[in-house]
Amino acid sequence: MERIGTIDKFWMQAALVTDGYLFAMLTDEIVWKRWPLGQTELKSFQEKEKKLLNIRIFDRDREVCMIRGDVGRKLQGRIQDDSRGDLKEQDYFDEEQYLDIDMKRSKELFNREGKVQATGGGQYELPLSGFENAKVRIRNYLGYYEESGQVYVKDWRLAEIFQEKR
Repeated sequence: MERIGTIDKFWMQAALVTDGYLFAMLTDEIVWKRWPLGQTELKSFQEKEKKLLNIRIFDRDREVCMIRGDVGRKLQGRIQDDSRGDLKEQDYFDEEQYLDIDMKRSKELFNREGKVQATGGGQYELPLSGFENAKVRIRNYLGYYEESGQVYVKDWRLAEIFQEKR
């Protein structure tokens, strides 16, 4: 893991992800997009920087992330890069979670706008060809307490968004 101190360094590192996804939580919306964005779309998104709470740009091997607890605090970030080859199987585990999608209310909306309706009422764009059985893969990184050897999750990242085949 490598720390990131500035949003400029974040965008420089994000440019190294050439075929992935952008996930962002802002004060007024959730954003899922294919990454990289086009120049116009990127500039438009960057103008929302003051509203950012969490932004993650990722693919299967790497995530560049910045986060803050609330508006007004400084964004803090890190890079998690599994492609470096030093990650062992016992150092992580992957889990899959279904996305919050109201299947009935999303059908027409997805066909018309590429968006889905959450069960709680909000809408968000989904960068997949379909919305049924949409999942996210989360990679959990493990640490071990020195005193007891007990394992704990010390960090996590988004690793993939996909449609589960049934």
